[in-house]
Amino acid sequence: MGQPAWPIWGEDCVSALTPPADGLEQLGAEYRSGAHALDTDFFQPCLARCTSYNRAVGYFTSHALAAWADAVPRMLTEPNASVRLVVGPMLLPEDRAALLELADEEARMHYRQRMADTLLEEALTRLMSGSAHARLKLFSWLIATERLQIRFAFPAHVPDADLYHEKFGIFHFPNAARLAFTGSANETAGGYRQNFEYVDVFRSWVAEDTARVESKSDKFEATWNGSAPGLIIRTPSADVLERIGNLRERTSEGAISVPRSWEHQDRAMAKFLARKRGILEMATGTGKTRTALRIAAHLLSTGEISGLIVSTAGNDLLDQWAREIRADPALKQLVLYRHYGSHHDIGRFTLHTQGSILLCSRQALPELRRSFANASDSNLLIVQDEVHGFGSPMMRRELTGFHKSFPYVLGLSATPEREYDEEGNEFLENEIGPVLFTFGVDEAIRNGILCPFRYIAVEYDLTDSDRQRLRQVFARREAASEAGQPWPDERLYRELSYVYKTAEEKPQRFRELIRDNPDVLQSSIVFVETRAFGELFLETIGFATTAYSTYFDDDSKERLQELSAGDLDCLVCCKRLSEGIDVRHLRNVILVSSNRGRLQTIQRIGRTLRTDPNSPGKIANVIDFVWREAAPDHADAQRREWLQWLSTIRPQGTVAKGA
Repeated sequence: MGQPAWPIWGEDCVSALTPPADGLEQLGAEYRSGAHALDTDFFQPCLARCTSYNRAVGYFTSHALAAWADAVPRMLTEPNASVRLVVGPMLLPEDRAALLELADEEARMHYRQRMADTLLEEALTRLMSGSAHARLKLFSWLIATERLQIRFAFPAHVPDADLYHEKFGIFHFPNAARLAFTGSANETAGGYRQNFEYVDVFRSWVAEDTARVESKSDKFEATWNGSAPGLIIRTPSADVLERIGNLRERTSEGAISVPRSWEHQDRAMAKFLARKRGILEMATGTGKTRTALRIAAHLLSTGEISGLIVSTAGNDLLDQWAREIRADPALKQLVLYRHYGSHHDIGRFTLHTQGSILLCSRQALPELRRSFANASDSNLLIVQDEVHGFGSPMMRRELTGFHKSFPYVLGLSATPEREYDEEGNEFLENEIGPVLFTFGVDEAIRNGILCPFRYIAVEYDLTDSDRQRLRQVFARREAASEAGQPWPDERLYRELSYVYKTAEEKPQRFRELIRDNPDVLQSSIVFVETRAFGELFLETIGFATTAYSTYFDDDSKERLQELSAGDLDCLVCCKRLSEGIDVRHLRNVILVSSNRGRLQTIQRIGRTLRTDPNSPGKIANVIDFVWREAAPDHADAQRREWLQWLSTIRPQGTVAKGA
């Protein structure tokens, strides 16, 4: 039985005949003890270069980890590097007898589970000796972070089945290259070197081998998913995995160096899986999307969900989710449905949720709810990205209670709290769940996940006309109150804020800034309040660079692609680029306007705080327009104080604190 016939996106597929890099095209068609050392000639070169390793093996010992030494650096630094092992337990005669005597299938299932757990715990116990302590820390960390996943195979093809004795594996390399092998070697020290063993090798970049590679891949997936006839697959219990996680904590002193850039994602993932419903509050650029996809991949692999829904606002952000899913080895073979822009796939998704992913706009959620009313029950994870936007009055009116039918509900945001909206915040907690994990901008900079920045304040004054506009706001509020229609505080703050955001002196201060510092328009985004107000800045920008454009609601998304490619120096936009867009080489963000709440500011400065692999010493610039006379409680003064403090933070060697 092979994998389901899920489609694969053509643009992501590289020719099956493309060899991997690093000289692996020289790998032979077979390896045999005496002529070869299986560990150094075959296993280690493959492990050191693979992106994932799938192994079905009759017997596995922790000593095999020693032969993985060259693979460990890749498993620590590559976010998607992983090993999946299907292991055949060595059944003692009394174990086989006990299984045969248990007539009740549920009792047999529990017995197999205990056996699987015992085997894993005994492996850890054997590693507790001083000579194996390093392997213990590595082994427990790999399992706790799911870099290493183990399942146990119990034969049931005949009444008195003995051993699971298959021995084959598949290496996945960059460029979509794969290598399958089969042979007598186990994942043990003896299997690698001391025993006399052989392996036959099949390479996807050799035309006559491709069918065998595909066949072995299909057989492994069927085995891993428990759909291979005649096999019962057991996964280590949650209790055992928790004890392994605790062991990882106990061995933290002097432990292996785990990249901090992934550690916070591991902790966020663990928090969510323990609670099943809630919000991950993670600063822009710290991997909210990657964490969510890792959660989805884990739940799909364990069978706890059959599909995934992701909803957010903005076609650009949904397109970015699509790209991330297509690049994810664990998810890219699922059927991808979309319902936003020109895509209208809700109906098809609700008919075929198993093995499928739906990306949909937030505005489409009421339609999705109606479609599910007539759909069969499905185990799905639903992700609300930029979850603060989900608490709007329309969402509350249309979707109260919608998420109760989902076994897993995940919210993502840099700052989930809705300012001046207690009803919206209560709705978010009731519908999505509480904040489970927090990882702020300050932690991210200290840990080198976001880059540090310089803060430059550009002061402006209010003109007489601006002050008259402020007086008019208060006059309109008083008139509304006298008419029996009092304004809520939120409306007053919003209308006063609009005056400061569009202050008449800002274009002049901007001209002076560019005159004295023209370089700040190189690789920059300028955030303004409205399109009409933003057009007042274009002439000044045009004097400094001709490679600029606007990016308002009706502008082509090609402008963003041109900025990402470095073809544009500067984009002028309102809210469209605030959320979730990744342009790593950006160096300057100019806040001509920004909200009182920190949410929008975090999102906007996050556009330029992403680290750039092509510029490891990157220090960004955040240029902020602030009212010269602002009192301490004014939005401009509070934002200035906070950004000045953040700008003093530099990467350190300290480990990030938990949630």
